[in-house]
Amino acid sequence: MPLPSKIVLSMGQHIGAPAAPAVAKGDQVCVGTVVGKAGGFVSMDIHSGVSGTVDSIITITAPNGAPQTAVVIIPDGKQTVDPAVAPPPSPISNPSRTPSGPAAWWAWAARASPRR
Repeated sequence: MPLPSKIVLSMGQHIGAPAAPAVAKGDQVCVGTVVGKAGGFVSMDIHSGVSGTVDSIITITAPNGAPQTAVVIIPDGKQTVDPAVAPPPSPISNPSRTPSGPAAWWAWAARASPRR
C-alpha cells in the first residue's frame, strides 16, 4: 500500500492529557521517532509511523469539537527506522536470559519445531 502524501498526527489520541509536540517545522523524523511527548500523569508519547519532514504544527478539530494540536509530516518514501527503535532481546540470541535457563529453552524449541 503506498504512503499517503502527508500524515496528521493528533497529540490527543486518548482520554488522558494530550502530548506536547517534541518536533518543529523542518525536523527530519524516522519511523518510531517520538513526535509528541507525554503531557501528564495519564498520557503517552506519540510516535511517527513514517520517515520524512515535519511540515507544520497545526490546530485541528477533534471529533468532539475540541481543538487539538497536531503534527503534519510529509513522508519521504524511505521508511527509515529511528535508531532508538530496537526489538526486545531475543532468548534465542541469549538463552541464558530465559526465566528457566538454556536447557529448558532448547527443550521447548525442540518440541515446538515442525517435524520432518
